[in-house]
Amino acid sequence: MLGLGHPAHRARGGPAGEPGKRTPSAPVLDPAFGDRTAHMIREQMASGDLRGVQQLFDALTDHAQRAFYASVLSRWPGHPRWLDSWINAAPKCASAYLVRGVHAVHWAADALAGHAPAGGDAQEIFESRMRHAEKNLAAASALAPRDPTPWAFMLASARALRLDPAILRERFEHVQRLGPAHRMAHSFMLQALTPYAGGSHDQMFTFVQDALDTADDGSPLFTLVAEAHVEFWLDLRLAGDPGADGYFRSAPVRDSIALASASCFDAPTFSAAKDTARNRGYFAFCSFLTGDLGAAGTQFDAIGPYVNELPWAHLGDPVKAFARAREECGGARPRAAA
Repeated sequence: MLGLGHPAHRARGGPAGEPGKRTPSAPVLDPAFGDRTAHMIREQMASGDLRGVQQLFDALTDHAQRAFYASVLSRWPGHPRWLDSWINAAPKCASAYLVRGVHAVHWAADALAGHAPAGGDAQEIFESRMRHAEKNLAAASALAPRDPTPWAFMLASARALRLDPAILRERFEHVQRLGPAHRMAHSFMLQALTPYAGGSHDQMFTFVQDALDTADDGSPLFTLVAEAHVEFWLDLRLAGDPGADGYFRSAPVRDSIALASASCFDAPTFSAAKDTARNRGYFAFCSFLTGDLGAAGTQFDAIGPYVNELPWAHLGDPVKAFARAREECGGARPRAAA
């Protein structure tokens, strides 16, 4: 049983391979974490050639990989014309609706990030794009009823549109029936249970503990511990709570981060996945803030130069924050032998 170490909640009982040594490469913001397939297919998509992306999704059976590629291959500024032409050419293609639906989730977020059309109401545009996402993701799920990926992203759209909590729970349970250890769906559900989204810290940490009660050693679900602590810390900061500065250095939080990291990455059953660098990034961030620079340095070694926007953006520019933390951790332990 994993103790969460959160002051308001105590445990209730009970890319193909990773870099192996420290790299001097400059950090780069890359949601694909250097995945060559993703970058190659994105180049094809940018030129309007959609054969590669359709073939990729037709061949993918691993749920985690489908979620990874759905997110990475749908990140485009604006609304590319080929999103619609793909569906017009293949109206029964679940992958086409999936990519257009996930794109709409990202596109909606852009509206609130200051990229809405001049003179438009950002909130209205955000909600309209999220409804567009819901429509396309529902179509994708109807065409591929055994794929949990559309349902996972419909958790994000449901949270954004503040749909009834019962709908969120129903969608999450549907994902669990199709893919019980779906890390991305769990992360979306965790976000939906934060106080900002209408939940509470107790709900959030209880959800994490429930997920870990049935998680196997080596499971990426242990990353939820780091994610939950980041959310709690952010709420303290936003509230101006003086406890925010020392939150990660408290013994219960520090110990829970270390235990969750070991349960995931040190387990004999651990296997690197497409988004493992993303998960390691959360533990590098948390370990750095706990002051365990050795543990953070170990994560940086495995991550390589690839930066995910979150959680590093919580410390300012994500690439600069990642670089500063990695440099500080470099002096905490001997460098790998050349």
